[in-house]
Amino acid sequence: MQEAGIKPGRLVTVPETAFQAQAADGLHLIQCSEGVEGQFWSDGELKASRWWAEMPTANEWAEFLRVSGAAADAAAPMPPIEQPARCARPWTNTGKRFELERRARQVVIGSAVALLAAYGYFGGGLWRDLQSLWDAEQKLAVLQQQSAPAMADREAALDNFEFLNSFAALDPYPAQLTLFARVADKLPANGAQLATWSYRQGDLQFTVFSPASPPDVLFYVKTYSMIDGFADVTADRAATDRSLRVKLRAAKR
Repeated sequence: MQEAGIKPGRLVTVPETAFQAQAADGLHLIQCSEGVEGQFWSDGELKASRWWAEMPTANEWAEFLRVSGAAADAAAPMPPIEQPARCARPWTNTGKRFELERRARQVVIGSAVALLAAYGYFGGGLWRDLQSLWDAEQKLAVLQQQSAPAMADREAALDNFEFLNSFAALDPYPAQLTLFARVADKLPANGAQLATWSYRQGDLQFTVFSPASPPDVLFYVKTYSMIDGFADVTADRAATDRSLRVKLRAAKR
């Protein structure tokens, strides 16, 4: 738009998918003007979609299946590319996104009709009421056009937030960097260092090396047991008397 000298805020933009005819329930791979789009339809609604600039790889397709909930089996085969049927108007005009605008339009029209009925006995009032109705229609059209980009941005932000949450749900345990910061923060100020580190599915094991003196087993068990989210803390001597191996279980987020 900027290259063409058009201000983005002056036009309503609609995604290409909105001009495609409704597809049958199931998985589809649609040919777009540029790239391809994976779609998952259910109960006559588009539940999930993902665009790729080129044909998706097997891993990308499996990732789309997991995130969209389209299939329990992430190895479901990729469907053939379809050439979509085009519609003259976007089907999103009948979606929930424009429910508020439709209701506002109905309220304005209903109020105008009530005014016309009340002032129908006055000849001059009839024209004024019609003019008011026309002005209201024009103002409503301008407001719809102005609010469309903001509403589209909000929908996109909500979709991205849901997309990221679905990824976070795949791993219910805290991030490794978060646990590392918690453990390092409680190391004593006697030169103690982390020698080894192993973390998998909530099970954490690390080795502390203390060059000054043998590490105190009771101190480490008590210290890390008091950290919120750490459970089943145990410790035993490692390869040398200056090393201590600590094991614990991290709670789910």
